[in-house]
Amino acid sequence: MTTQNIGTPETAVIPEGRYWGERTERLRAQCGADAALAPEVLLSAFGLLKKASARANFTLLPERMGEERCAAIFAAADELIRGRRGEDFPLDMRRPDAEAELNENVNEVIANRGSEMADQPELVRPADLDLSCVPERAFPTAARVGVVLAAGEALRAVGTLTESLRANGDMRAPELARGCEALERALPPLFTLPSVAAESAPEGYDEMVAQELARQTDIPFRMESGGEERGGVTEVSRALEPLAGALGLQMPGEQDGAFAADVCALLTEAKRLRDEAIHAAEVAGEAEHG
Repeated sequence: MTTQNIGTPETAVIPEGRYWGERTERLRAQCGADAALAPEVLLSAFGLLKKASARANFTLLPERMGEERCAAIFAAADELIRGRRGEDFPLDMRRPDAEAELNENVNEVIANRGSEMADQPELVRPADLDLSCVPERAFPTAARVGVVLAAGEALRAVGTLTESLRANGDMRAPELARGCEALERALPPLFTLPSVAAESAPEGYDEMVAQELARQTDIPFRMESGGEERGGVTEVSRALEPLAGALGLQMPGEQDGAFAADVCALLTEAKRLRDEAIHAAEVAGEAEHG
């Protein structure tokens, strides 16, 4: 992708190889060097949501979401899902309007990258990514999906870590095991997602988005019109406290954006400790047989 010169009173120059748009570039200039960037699992969740929405619109509104446009969105969204476009999200998640800004950033990146991959300039426009969807509802839904994905990965990582600690007689093993059990019990309410459908959305849009999310993740997501956007978050936050404590972490917030970042921090630490435990066991095994 070539450098873009935006012809406005204050010309914004988008760096070579980046796929965000004019608005994100202007906002980026307001972010400091210590910006708290969106975690990878949250971007992956956005990719899943945008892909699910495109499929629903392709089925229900084929005259507006044609096959080529849908395929381009799929291709670009898949890169987010696989964690390949993190450098295209430069905004600080601590900004007051960070949730809406991240959704716009996601739309720009998928639109620009998808059009490039299809070799058709402007085949996809940012507005196509919010077709049938209320933009303000995208972040709460993606954050919920991201929390569930991160928690699932954390459970697997902590499970492996717990087994390693138990084998070495480490007293943290029972505490971690109890934390995992509490988290597993608290997660199911988060499988119910808030509706994202706009008033103009075709009938069945929410249900089809939820079905596609469930198909992509093997998690029984569903949507409830008028449902609580934050339902289940408090319970999961409480369930995370003993698990985070055993890992030496703090979980300070329950607000969706901060909460998603907190769960990602727990996931990162769990994986680090798991890898250290596995490495220590391998070294001990080599010494024993050396």
